Amino acid sequence: MKLIDWHNIDNNQFHFTEELVVQNAEGTGNRRPDIVCFVNGLPLVVVEAKRPDSNKEGKSTNVEAISQHIRNQKQDEIPHLYAYSQLLLAINGHEGLYATCGTQDKFWAKWKEEQIPEAEFVRLKNHKLSDEELNALFNHRPAKDKTDYQSLLAAGDLTVTDQDRLIVSLLRPERLLDMTRLFTLFDKKAGKIVARYQQVFGIKALIERINTFDDTGAREGGVIWHTTGSGKSFTMVFLSKALIWLEELAQCRVIIVTDRVDLEDQLSRTFASGGVLTDRDKKMQWQRLESV
Repeated sequence: MKLIDWHNIDNNQFHFTEELVVQNAEGTGNRRPDIVCFVNGLPLVVVEAKRPDSNKEGKSTNVEAISQHIRNQKQDEIPHLYAYSQLLLAINGHEGLYATCGTQDKFWAKWKEEQIPEAEFVRLKNHKLSDEELNALFNHRPAKDKTDYQSLLAAGDLTVTDQDRLIVSLLRPERLLDMTRLFTLFDKKAGKIVARYQQVFGIKALIERINTFDDTGAREGGVIWHTTGSGKSFTMVFLSKALIWLEELAQCRVIIVTDRVDLEDQLSRTFASGGVLTDRDKKMQWQRLESV
């Protein structure tokens, strides 16, 4: 059974809810994540939202949001909700950070969009909602909230924040499915990993280049440059995974050339750990190397 239609987005259903009540693993209490986003009933995104003003000088309230995410994933909390989640967001009205399940607090990251123009963010932020949409958002809230929102829009264009950019970039349906299908990786050592924006747009550019031919049927080459420790091994794994998943590229072959034996060993272990290369493949590879 295909739980998600990756090819025709309109065949999927997208919903979200506020303060979903989730009973903890021991049945002794509940947690209420601020926002949970569902695709075909699967809770793929969990969002913790905080007020922008912090009681601790120089410290963002997103620190509290991240702390709640990490706490709620503990075995005696609500790990059964996070078992399905691909993206975790921490927002506070101004700032936004994202990660995935099991991500340590120091690895939560900002998103920098390279494909959606700023004008589109402004348009969406200031889009006038229909009466039906307004009622869905505000009928369960104090009447003052709806009035305040309409007054803000009437006063002029609202300023786009990093929170807005994060939400629009990652939670628009096509991007959310892309992040779930192509840019989330299960690694035996590191756990679940979600790609950084540099990896996402670098791989998208690679895929476009691979699919582009000139009049003679040839492709152009290209280079993605990484600094030390910036995740080049995982970029290779994400790209290989994308090649496997995309039907038009499934017959591609990847050749990795290194200049050090220890780097070859590292890459081999990374591919095996991420499931792109099996332990059997790795053993056969080393047998070939030893024979050389």
